[in-house]
Amino acid sequence: MYEKKALELQGYHISIVDLNRIITSLLIKLNDRLQHNYFGYQTKKLLNSLVDSEREKLNQSFIDYISTLIKYIEKFYSEQKELAELTAIFGFCDLNQIKFHQIEKCIDFLRMDIDRDKLFDEMSILQSKFKELNSYRESLSRQISQYINNDARSVYEEFNNDLCNESHDEDNLIHKPTTENHEREMEFRSDQFWSFLLAKSKPMCIEMHKIISYVYSIPCSNAFVEGVFSHMKSAWTASRNSMVNETIAAELKIRLNSTMACEDFFSFAQTQPQLIKCAKSQQKYSFEKKRATVSVNINREGSLRVNILLL
Repeated sequence: MYEKKALELQGYHISIVDLNRIITSLLIKLNDRLQHNYFGYQTKKLLNSLVDSEREKLNQSFIDYISTLIKYIEKFYSEQKELAELTAIFGFCDLNQIKFHQIEKCIDFLRMDIDRDKLFDEMSILQSKFKELNSYRESLSRQISQYINNDARSVYEEFNNDLCNESHDEDNLIHKPTTENHEREMEFRSDQFWSFLLAKSKPMCIEMHKIISYVYSIPCSNAFVEGVFSHMKSAWTASRNSMVNETIAAELKIRLNSTMACEDFFSFAQTQPQLIKCAKSQQKYSFEKKRATVSVNINREGSLRVNILLL
């Protein structure tokens, strides 16, 4: 149980928004085990097979272990608890659960320069759009899935300069009857929800865009940073130590941001003669600033666009 939560905290998409949910859930489960003196069925079978003295001794060791674990979690979580609780509101995929004063507390804590009047108007726009999207017969989960898949598909089309002019899925949706009880499927992440909602809202909600971008950029662990160093270690080896910092940085950006399959990237590279010429050049490891660059806009599963440099 603890190991699963630890791995969840190291997830690539996990941010400070998720920290309160993960830690609170873990503490509830651990305290429940203490309260009911339950440490798993196999453990219970083992304890029942022991004599009373050994059973009590071993059972107490389990209690001490979980109690220590709870204290350890609470100690280190207390440093981030206030921020985690304030940002947790953006983990809700239901705008009806988010109040304006909660957002104000969050931006006050983060000391963000936000126009409150514009933000209030934007919240009204977002709530109206949220209500509209939920009125469609197609579930919100499916709408977001289509948005993410279409956006990811457009990345490859941009690489080949073959953008298609498909109409938005929203135009083809059929509104459901008002009497129908529609239950949303929660098969999407909160960052995907915000990306979808902000993209669908017109006019663009600039102030909310600033808040969401900032909040979701705050990590809740150092797992991502350690992952970057791990990639860098494999990219910058003793046999590849002549590459300049910019080249290593570009390779890391590609590894960490690109979601293209190897086959897709191979097909893309075949359409870029200048890139192939640069790769074959004898001066590709030269320190001279004679490197061809290919600027690419890539979107990662509904996240904000980032620029990748291919050297």
